[in-house]
Amino acid sequence: MANDVNLYFRLGHLSGLGMAEINSDSATPLAKEGTVAFVTDAFGPRILKYCKALNATAKGELMAYCSDGANVISTSVANITSGTTTSAVTSGLTADRHNGMICFVLDNADSAGAAPEGEMGIVADNTATAITLDPAYPLSTALAVNDDLELIATYQVEDAADGDEAWTVAGIVLGKDGISASQYGWVQQFGVTPALHTTNAIAEGDPVVAGAAVVDAFGTDGQELWVGTALSSCSTDEVLKHLPIKITVWASAGPGGSP
Repeated sequence: MANDVNLYFRLGHLSGLGMAEINSDSATPLAKEGTVAFVTDAFGPRILKYCKALNATAKGELMAYCSDGANVISTSVANITSGTTTSAVTSGLTADRHNGMICFVLDNADSAGAAPEGEMGIVADNTATAITLDPAYPLSTALAVNDDLELIATYQVEDAADGDEAWTVAGIVLGKDGISASQYGWVQQFGVTPALHTTNAIAEGDPVVAGAAVVDAFGTDGQELWVGTALSSCSTDEVLKHLPIKITVWASAGPGGSP
């Protein structure tokens, strides 16, 4: 970020909320995007996050932060064609996918290490070919041809995938009707909750890891993939494949392997 701006921007607050809000599925945000709520119910204490789902989801699905690859929460934008302190021209993006993300200037092509390299802005809007940054939080120097960017997810989520490391996983969808594509709702990041699981058997007390929008047996997966713990065993023939787990991605294990 530029030298004359703060290390925080558009401050919000941690909060609690009610059932109607937890079940919300809204085209426009009903709370500050990325808001974290601490609540408790008959399942015990829970930590929730208000997210935008970029694909349609169902109750109990496991979500990960949006990215362009495995075990990252960012999208790489290489060799932009032009830019300003609040915009970049590129190609190949999906419109509105990156709204609200952090735009990190990874490389200044014409002057190595010089500004705006290492600075950050917030994406206000994107089309397939243009990234517009929030004008209240500009870069100190204009972007230029062949600069490289990273667009880093903050509250933008999509279905988890097999092999996702825990630090890239956002949580379990809580709303009774899920979250519609490109709409806002709540996911649970910590605490006990029912979660959708695969047809693989899972033993009580074992770690669970990410599968395709579900939790799965850990097998031989290392701790960097563990997203929680199974609180019961499950079989492979349930019609309603929900398993009680304690999800722990609010503060997951690091991405390194076991010592």
